[in-house]
Amino acid sequence: AAVCSAKEPSRMSTEERIIRLLNITSGYYKVAAPPPDNGTANVIKFRTKLIRISSVDVVNQLVSLDLWIMMFWTDLRLAWNETDDPKLAKFEKIFLPTDYVWLPDLSLSHPVDVKSFETNKFLVDVSSNGRMKLETPLGITIKCPLKMRDFPFDTQVCQFSFSSAAKKQTLLQLEIKSGLPINYSEINLQNNEYCVTSVRSVIIDFSTQFPQFKKLLVTVEFE
Repeated sequence: AAVCSAKEPSRMSTEERIIRLLNITSGYYKVAAPPPDNGTANVIKFRTKLIRISSVDVVNQLVSLDLWIMMFWTDLRLAWNETDDPKLAKFEKIFLPTDYVWLPDLSLSHPVDVKSFETNKFLVDVSSNGRMKLETPLGITIKCPLKMRDFPFDTQVCQFSFSSAAKKQTLLQLEIKSGLPINYSEINLQNNEYCVTSVRSVIIDFSTQFPQFKKLLVTVEFE
């Protein structure tokens, strides 16, 4: 009779060895938030990148945008080092499907429409120090007060925001992830009709009624 044995380490990829070491499939609870970064809150650094303005509906006051969304956070439950396995010390990164790990509950506030993407097709970048990074495309349609009185010399200002539906700032702390300066010429290569002049992000209170909740407000200006 054949004898079944566990897979030999030499036949495993490095990524599989790290996943087995971290016990992701049985000992990791993705429904629970990671240990907090500052004693109480998980710090989520957020960045949006505008790819293009896909359409403008003047009659219905709607604007459709294609974005890249980037989120950065820390989950020390998914960290590893040389004390865990000296052979894995030199490997600094693995990639995991999104449905295997905890994700921040950040969503777009009051969209008219969100283009559907299969989130589980994207991978989370996991570093050996527990740093996590997720990048996903997002297509959104939002209400925007379009003012056409000065057409064709008009300037339009549209806003959208991301926030947690359940967690206050004391539990989930939103921050803006700094990056390279915005290359407006690159954005405008994707837009034949519109010229993007400014994209700004700021963290503000969700509302005057709920100052304990924060949101990331993005303002896009175009001509």
